[in-house]
Amino acid sequence: MRTVPATVTAVCAALSLALTACAAQNTDPRALAGTNAGESLDKLLESYELTLPGCKVEELGFSGRPKEIDKHLLLRFEAPTDCVNGYLDAHGVDRTRANPWPFPEFSIDGKELSRTRPPFPDNAMEKFGLKLDPEKTYDLHTRFRTPTGARFTVLVVPRGDDGQEVYMVSTYNGED
Repeated sequence: MRTVPATVTAVCAALSLALTACAAQNTDPRALAGTNAGESLDKLLESYELTLPGCKVEELGFSGRPKEIDKHLLLRFEAPTDCVNGYLDAHGVDRTRANPWPFPEFSIDGKELSRTRPPFPDNAMEKFGLKLDPEKTYDLHTRFRTPTGARFTVLVVPRGDDGQEVYMVSTYNGED
């Protein structure tokens, strides 16, 4: 008889956890997996004084926090090449100074770093679902800036249809 109440308690606890997890999911279809429920793309963009490109973008995804100590933004979208180039130019990126990925050979204190180490932290790569082909070369830009002084690292992945995938990770939020 004692196992019934313990079983009921365990089932109720499991259901409660499941319902809490479901309630914490962000319902915006553009939110990347794991984005907090209260976060919105508009709030995030506003906090960085960042706008999306002026052209039609597809496959838009975001994650981040617009305030507090953990302020950050992950943004991904697809757009035509000329639109992406204009967007980068408008934010101070000199496209002729792109860093290549895979990275050139490099060592620190005699330890050689992997040429194919991820261009972003592991958690960003996971949220983006980004897997890069080490047989191809991609442009990595580190000088993207917003009017607030925020900085982003931007990876541009060419598509076969004259479009590009853009992945952006904030590296400095522009606030002291």
